[in-house]
Amino acid sequence: MTRFLYAALALFLTLPRLCGAAFLDFSVPAREAALGGNGVALPEGTSSLAFNPAGLGGEIQFKVSARYENLFSGIGGDGLSTGNLSAVLPLDPGDGLGFSLDHFGASTLQQDRLQAAFGKSFDEGTFLHPLRLGLSLSFLRQQFTLQDPLAGVNPSNVSSGAFSVGAGALFDPFPWVSLGVSGEDLNQPNLGVLGTDLVPLVLRYGAAFRPPVGQDKLILNLSQDWNGSNLSTQAGAEWNFTQWGVALRAGGDDSTGSLGFGWRTTGLTIDYAYQFSWNQSPAINGVGLPGSHLLEVGFTWETASRESRVFNQLLRKGKEATQAQKWKDAFWYYQQAYLLRPNDPTVLQGRAESLKQYNHQRAEAYFQEGVQAEKQGDDLDAQKDYEWALSLSPGEARYQEGLDRTRKSVSRGALSDGRVRDLLEKSVEFLRKGQKDRALERIKKARALYPDDPFLQYVAKAFSRKAASLPEQEDRKMQQLAVEAEIYRSKGRLDLARQTWKEMLRADPGNALAQENLAENQEESGPASQLSDSQQARVRGLLQAGLKAYAGGDSEAALRDWQEVLQTDPLNVNALNNITRVKMEEGTEKK
Repeated sequence: MTRFLYAALALFLTLPRLCGAAFLDFSVPAREAALGGNGVALPEGTSSLAFNPAGLGGEIQFKVSARYENLFSGIGGDGLSTGNLSAVLPLDPGDGLGFSLDHFGASTLQQDRLQAAFGKSFDEGTFLHPLRLGLSLSFLRQQFTLQDPLAGVNPSNVSSGAFSVGAGALFDPFPWVSLGVSGEDLNQPNLGVLGTDLVPLVLRYGAAFRPPVGQDKLILNLSQDWNGSNLSTQAGAEWNFTQWGVALRAGGDDSTGSLGFGWRTTGLTIDYAYQFSWNQSPAINGVGLPGSHLLEVGFTWETASRESRVFNQLLRKGKEATQAQKWKDAFWYYQQAYLLRPNDPTVLQGRAESLKQYNHQRAEAYFQEGVQAEKQGDDLDAQKDYEWALSLSPGEARYQEGLDRTRKSVSRGALSDGRVRDLLEKSVEFLRKGQKDRALERIKKARALYPDDPFLQYVAKAFSRKAASLPEQEDRKMQQLAVEAEIYRSKGRLDLARQTWKEMLRADPGNALAQENLAENQEESGPASQLSDSQQARVRGLLQAGLKAYAGGDSEAALRDWQEVLQTDPLNVNALNNITRVKMEEGTEKK
């Protein structure tokens, strides 16, 4: 690594080198040093200033750090060391600023880099959302200490300085991988004291992978850097024991290996790395350089209010649920964030998209229930399922076709089937002949074709009564009224069923079925038996408001509306069914 040239420079610096020595690299952050020495694809906090300013675009905390490295212990008399002070200041929403000061010191050379950087992130609603960009501006300075006077050289002016620019980008194509690229000293500033000494351009690129492994967090790093004519490859791995806040690290490059660990608590981070040569290069006079110890301490502060922290957490969890296509969870997180910041564009778009997808999921589930109910001959339940599916996903052709089909089937009933009409006609003929058993057998065959048809249930009940006599020939209108009455009774609307039976008696005063049903189902007293026009209008309005709230993802408001319906109309079957369905869907009621 270029850093190892420090020792050679400190030991063999002469006047010719004064005129042409390149600006030296400084120590890298301890975490990245333990991961191979290159963090271009996984910059975190203040390490973004060293490797990729685009990492500042994802910061949400104010951070400061300090590190010190005693280089190459055992080389006496040279005092080689590096130090760094860095700070990161997040900007709303998600952008960040960073500042750092690096210093390299030796007996004959002092070098400094003062840097300011900016990182930019993009809103979730834009196609640039997976991308982060960064820029940096640095002032470089170096100063030499002359041990002996040199002719023509002013001892007080053996120094130089220049500005340098850098840039970087991060791209997250998937939640588990990040790609990074950055350039440092892009303008190759001149730091020559007595001539030209261009700082070489440094290019870095790499990838970081985060495969899910157990409950701990594994990070893999693979990268390269190009410095002038030198190409180096780095690799490393980090394993986080999240329950303890401890991380173990290992890595290396072409000629050095590294080991390290990190410890994090609320507000404090400590990172350590030990770097060592695993071959004879780099070396001084054929002797490999000794290992280096690097210690870094960092502090973090929350710069946002508690409301902002909660909002950012909800937004992050909403994005994670969206990526995992857990639409119900995603909508819940975005909904809570919406309550905090109802005008935030990212929240509005995330909430709308997750609700749309969540409603599609719910609608498809109801549609499949309707298909199963229709296969079992339960057209009434199938119709309700299709209605709910269509309310959640309006315009879906399959749902509309199912609803139209079941509505037609319920309105026409079994009498639309020629086989049923034939069986009923034969049953009447057998009854006229006094052959009740054979007549009942035909009724059973008809019911086998339509087990849940209300009219066939009515006919079977009428034929099975001991006191039943052969009914007069009924017209289609009477049959339809009987069917409607049974439907109303099955839904719990006895008030409407009684009105229908009374209508049957007005047309046929001797109708035994209507008389018996009215006798068995006497009218109740109280406000629930009959609703005024204003009450009926209020019930209809609350039912529609509940459905609108449910389709909008607000199940709690829907339940309140339907429970308010029951205060006016305690036997309202629609409200009862809706409440039961939502409670079952939310898991608060099991059947």
